[in-house]
Amino acid sequence: MNPSATPYDYDRPMTFTSAKRPALVLTGELGDLLAVIICQELGRRGMDVTVAGLRDSGATLRLSRYCRSFVPVATTRAEMEGDDPGVVDRVELLARETGAGCVFAVDVPGSLCASRLRKRLPSLKYFPVPDPGTVRLLDNKWTFYQFLTKQGLPSPRTWLIERREAARLLPLPLVLKPLNLSASKGVRTARTSEDLEFLLDGGDKHLRLPVVAQEFVDGPDGSLSFLAENGRVNASTIHVRGGDGGREYIDDERILDFGRRIAASLSYTGLANIGLRFVGPNRADVKIIECNPRVWSSLPATEGLGVDFIGRGLELSEGRTPIASTRAPTGECADLRGILRRVAAGRPLSACESATLRGAARDPLPVLGRGVMRLLGLWGAS
Repeated sequence: MNPSATPYDYDRPMTFTSAKRPALVLTGELGDLLAVIICQELGRRGMDVTVAGLRDSGATLRLSRYCRSFVPVATTRAEMEGDDPGVVDRVELLARETGAGCVFAVDVPGSLCASRLRKRLPSLKYFPVPDPGTVRLLDNKWTFYQFLTKQGLPSPRTWLIERREAARLLPLPLVLKPLNLSASKGVRTARTSEDLEFLLDGGDKHLRLPVVAQEFVDGPDGSLSFLAENGRVNASTIHVRGGDGGREYIDDERILDFGRRIAASLSYTGLANIGLRFVGPNRADVKIIECNPRVWSSLPATEGLGVDFIGRGLELSEGRTPIASTRAPTGECADLRGILRRVAAGRPLSACESATLRGAARDPLPVLGRGVMRLLGLWGAS
């Protein structure tokens, strides 16, 4: 990204030279949700989207009206994010065959693959992503904890567990987590010694030593999401999760400062979603739980709040810098089921609820496909 790029008036209509050309989306996770979201975001902007991903994924991607085609290029996440030249060969060939003008990395494996592709095809436009070293630091929960400690940022006490015996010496309850899986896979709370033994004995297939053990913090979950360029936060949102699955978007200067400090210390470029846990009365305290250097699932709702992360990132990829937003927007948003219940009851929707509903209505088949897979016990089973 060019730090001296002329600031772009974000209130003007946006035009993308890449909007007239095909786009290539890279994903290395088995879950299709994030890739579907990006297909929708790019497709409704007039881009012709091809997705390159894992061989056993793409079930709901193929249902999206915005996905022209899904092409398997790797078998495992490790292949997608590693140094296997065969994967990059296939992605490069696909980019050339489709005439892709824009490359979008959805997740961590996609970002690492995009960084290798950039060395071969530097003339393409790339949606902003962090450098590979930063991606790996943030994706690994232990190295991220060490980074937070060095920066003096608040987080629960965390331990690296390499041997079962070490876990038995820690105070309960504990939250056990794989080092670098996403979508909450393998995240389990051990409240008793029996729970701990069960999990250490293979009670969750995603928990394999080494893992991190984190001090349990009682309180609602939340997140800070932002887009940054060269260490400067361009736009951000903060939300608190409700017990019904809804989200309350808030403006909290403490949390915005966390994001600014993290972005500045890493010279961060790209999207990031930072997991939080609020504690104490009136959210008097907050802890940083983890960081996902990628797209996040609630992204479509934020457009209803006036924050177009994807549009801003596309402007950065074109060499224009949108005027930075210094505050986080506020509002409320139920989950899709809650939104449908409100519609059925004739209740008004908030701006971000309307945005979520419009997105689902424009491309309903992936939503229906996920619903059927959940009923069959197939969604999230991998």
